[in-house]
Amino acid sequence: MKKRIFAAIACFVCLSGAFALDFSGYAGILGDYNGSFGSSGYENDLTLQGFMAAQLDFNGKFIFRGEFNIETADLFDSPNNPLKPTTKNTIFQVGEFSVTWHLSSAAVSHFLSAFIGKFEPIGSDVFLQRHLGLQPISSRLMENWGGLVGTSIFNDYGLGLSYTAHFHKSLVLGAYLYAFDSSSEIFSINSINTEVRLAGYYPGFIFDASANFAFTFTTGAKLYEEDSSTYAGVKDDLLIVQSVLFKVGANMLVGDRYGVSTLIQVGLSNISVGANRGTTEIFELTTLGKFMYAFIEPRFNFGETQVNIALFNLPNDNLRGLLYLKGFNLSSSGSLDGLIGANLCIANSTLRIGATNVTVGGHLTACYQKNITGLIHDITADPAQILGNIGVYVTPFVSMPLLGGEFKASLSFNPLAFIPSSSTDTAFDGFVGFKVTM
Repeated sequence: MKKRIFAAIACFVCLSGAFALDFSGYAGILGDYNGSFGSSGYENDLTLQGFMAAQLDFNGKFIFRGEFNIETADLFDSPNNPLKPTTKNTIFQVGEFSVTWHLSSAAVSHFLSAFIGKFEPIGSDVFLQRHLGLQPISSRLMENWGGLVGTSIFNDYGLGLSYTAHFHKSLVLGAYLYAFDSSSEIFSINSINTEVRLAGYYPGFIFDASANFAFTFTTGAKLYEEDSSTYAGVKDDLLIVQSVLFKVGANMLVGDRYGVSTLIQVGLSNISVGANRGTTEIFELTTLGKFMYAFIEPRFNFGETQVNIALFNLPNDNLRGLLYLKGFNLSSSGSLDGLIGANLCIANSTLRIGATNVTVGGHLTACYQKNITGLIHDITADPAQILGNIGVYVTPFVSMPLLGGEFKASLSFNPLAFIPSSSTDTAFDGFVGFKVTM
């Protein structure tokens, strides 16, 4: 028995030497409180969010990654009492679970991955950080608390495989194949996506672009159940392609990030390029704003002071979880149809508490609470109602290193909420959060 134990220990030591294990982790927790004026007077709610991400790297050959997110319902609502809930008051999601095999040839490094979740989505900095070793280029305005991935142009949550090739240190090519249900954003076997991706960095230019074809399919029997008269002729077909959709997206930083630069993020989804049986909403000029993601942000870096000016059109799916735009979503009571707006952000890091640098700043955000298609329609139909759909938030924020991590706090204030005609608007939304690297 002792010989077996010693043999097992010896094998473990040998394997540990052959595959040096490197562990890294990242975790965060955030509390969000908001107040509004409704028909029954002042109303408020409190939610908590958290995430945990971990990576196990075996000598650069095998890499295991996992990320998990949790979010509570309003804890001020008695059925969601955390001590004795009577409803399902939390949402738990696997943000990412993946395994990557790394091998190299004479001129190319190859990365083969199997994954479930949001795996290196376009618009997120994760791909640029993992494969090109770059620092984040994302906007302060688009920050969320969803873990490492953060905000992305397309919210693809799927199960699949990927291949990434590093031709040299500044150019990367990727290919993906995964199952995804774009309507419910959960893993489903009724949609197959194929995607190609190209990313690189050169002096004054960082880019990450992808193109995707999605094939949605079903059976004749299922279509026949939905509409027996229309689909009587295909009820015995085993496989029917319902639609072929195309989408394209790009994430770019042009200029010197330490001087003057511009972040450009664009995306267009649900472009029909094949048969469409009407089960999927597709891109048309009349629905441009619903399927177009556009974010342009000139940046001016004056040492310890940064000034950013952003113009954007964001579809509904991209507003979920955004910390500095949450007030617009809350004020709409679920009726928001995207946002088109502008933001001014000023941040300064000259303040010091002891030896700790503290960054303080603020956002001034004005949005038309519809997408660009809705704005054009309202201008032509009834220009008088335009002012009633404009929302404004003033958002001071602070961030600082703390206990080996980063502390952040912010308060979004809506000055129009106290006007009687706007009495249903959210008056303010504030959060306090902490992230730490392990």
